[in-house]
Amino acid sequence: ESARIFATRRIGITRAADKEWRFLDPSSPYLSRKIQIKAL
Repeated sequence: ESARIFATRRIGITRAADKEWRFLDPSSPYLSRKIQIKAL
């Protein structure tokens, strides 16, 4: 089974904040909160 991996904005940083370096699996039970996925 393959996971769907998403990149989101980095938060709480000042350098390279425009880089999408926060990767996550929205179906993971280990996320602290649910994310909203916006369609393109």
